Amino acid sequence: MGQASDIGATDLRTSWRPLEAPTATDWRDCAKRHLATFFVVFMFAIAAATPAAATKPSRFGVYQLMGTAPRTWQTPYELVEGIPLVNYETFVAFNPVTTAQYGLANYSLWIAYGERSRLEAAETAGRWLIHREEPNGGLPYGFPWTPAGSTETLAPGWMSALAQGQTVSLLERLYHHSHEAIYRHGIQQALRPLSTLGSRGLERHYLGGTYFEEYPTKTVNFSMNGDAQTLLGLYDIANLFPVAEKLFKEGARTLAHDLPMFDSGKGYSLYSIAWPYHPPPGYDPLIQDELRLLGAITGNHVFDHYAALWFEP
Repeated sequence: MGQASDIGATDLRTSWRPLEAPTATDWRDCAKRHLATFFVVFMFAIAAATPAAATKPSRFGVYQLMGTAPRTWQTPYELVEGIPLVNYETFVAFNPVTTAQYGLANYSLWIAYGERSRLEAAETAGRWLIHREEPNGGLPYGFPWTPAGSTETLAPGWMSALAQGQTVSLLERLYHHSHEAIYRHGIQQALRPLSTLGSRGLERHYLGGTYFEEYPTKTVNFSMNGDAQTLLGLYDIANLFPVAEKLFKEGARTLAHDLPMFDSGKGYSLYSIAWPYHPPPGYDPLIQDELRLLGAITGNHVFDHYAALWFEP
C-alpha cells in the first residue's frame, strides 16, 4: 500500500462537483460502512439540540459535546467485559473507534455528573485499546472493509487515523487524571502511525499538504470527518509530544486550504473525495462542531466560514 501521491490530484480538484443524489440503498450501504456509527448517532442527537462551542476546547475535559448527554445514557451495543461489541448484520466485532468513543463518552459523563462508574468504564476502554496496540502503535481491525465510494477492500489488519486520533484523546484524559505511565506510553505508541508516511502509516501528502487517512486505501480517500477528528486528537496531545503539535499545525493548514473541495455549493458538505455525496441527515451539525473547534484553536476564520455555510438541506 503506497503513499497517496499527487497523481491525478489536479483532475480531482478541477472536476470537483456533487454527483447525482444517492439512493436510499446508497445511504444504507454508506451507513453500514461508516466506522463511527456509534459516534455519529451519539453526536447527532446532541449537536442538533445544543449550540456548538466557540471557545478553545480543554485537552483533558469533556470531549466535544458529549458531556451534554443524558445522565442515563448507555451504549446501544452489547458490552463484553466492558467493551462494545458492534453488530454488522453479517458478523459482530470489536471496533477501536467505537471503543474509544465509548470511553470518551463515559469520561465526559463522569466529569458532568461525578459518577465513579463512568470513570471506571472509560478506564476499561482505555486499557483495552492499549493492550491491543501493535508494536508499530497501530490499532488493527480484524475484518475486511470497503470504504464508501471506494473499489478497494482493506484487508484485515488495516488501521484508521480516526481510531488512532480518538484513542489518544481518551488516553490523554486518563493520563491527566491518573498520571499513570501506561497511558502516556499508550499515547506515544498510538501517535506513531500518525507520524509515519506511506504504507506503514496514516499520514498522507495530498496537493502539497498533510492529512490523515481514516480509510488507508491506495488511492486518495480523504474523509473530512476522519481527518478533522484526528486533528483534534493531535491537538489534545500536543502538550505532551512536540511532533503532535507539528502534525496538528500542518494538518490544520491543509484542511483549511482544502475545505472548498468538500463544499457541495448547495449549503451542505460532502463526505470525502472518494464519496462526494452529502452524508445522512444530521451529519453537518457534527462537522460544524469540529470546524468551530478547529477555528477556535487555530484562529483561522476559514473554519468558521464553512461551519456557518453548511446546514441541513
